[in-house]
Amino acid sequence: MKHVVVLIAALLISIPLSHAQSSRPQFEVASIKPRTIAPRPGEPTVQLSLDASKGRLVATNVTPKLLMRYAYDRQLPKDEMLRAGVLFSNVSGLQVIGGPNWISTERFDIEAKPPAVNAISQEEMQLMMQSLLESRFQLKVHSDLREVPTYNLVVVKSGKLPPSDADAPPPPGLPPQPRGMLRTFTIGKPPSSIAALIQTMYGRGVSTSTLAMQLESWAGRPVFDKTNSTGLYDIHLEFSPAASRPQATTDTASDPSGPSIFTAIQQELGLKLESSKGPVEVLVIDSVQRPSEN
Repeated sequence: MKHVVVLIAALLISIPLSHAQSSRPQFEVASIKPRTIAPRPGEPTVQLSLDASKGRLVATNVTPKLLMRYAYDRQLPKDEMLRAGVLFSNVSGLQVIGGPNWISTERFDIEAKPPAVNAISQEEMQLMMQSLLESRFQLKVHSDLREVPTYNLVVVKSGKLPPSDADAPPPPGLPPQPRGMLRTFTIGKPPSSIAALIQTMYGRGVSTSTLAMQLESWAGRPVFDKTNSTGLYDIHLEFSPAASRPQATTDTASDPSGPSIFTAIQQELGLKLESSKGPVEVLVIDSVQRPSEN
């Protein structure tokens, strides 16, 4: 019976996603321009700005692949900082499979607005982006399940997740953070060597599911929260990105540049990333073309 349920789920998730364009909301006006020059001084290198109150979207220097990840990721965080962390990561969030190389290398500037100036949810904005991609890029896609290497975030026997203290000040050198926000900082002047770089991950009132999502960028695989923790915690980790690369071993506590993220979470939080494999939803490109003229 279990195999039958899995098969049915796989069949359902493989249904093409581009069959209901006419029933989805669409932007009233959309401008798409190939990016032929480098960003000007002071201009963001890559930007995806969403004004949900007016429904306006401004994308600067973005690849079509990033737009696809934004449009079709049903688990995309609504918080702007968390959403950016997922979209600009190579491993977090929805992965896009297939398609020509130019969807990852060619960049575009896009401005779009909906028919009326009303508050628009992120889900509605994503549907509008789906319509835009399908009408202007002739995009056809479908969802699929792929077995990929993953990590499970688990509690070790000496688990010591620190409960959140609403009155605690931030550690020296770190800015105050909104509760629930987890960010990674480079404190002080960056060193000349990547091997010597130390990153600081800090957040207050953070769930383990938020921590798992943040860890994906450093662990190099999808991370699933298997801690069964329901509380909120204060997170403060210092680790070496060089020691945390996927090809590095997890036993890097003696590395002169600092511990890997694997070692840091075990020493400071009593958590562990266990290797695993599991089905992960991916977006498969059936066909796509360079965008039509404005």
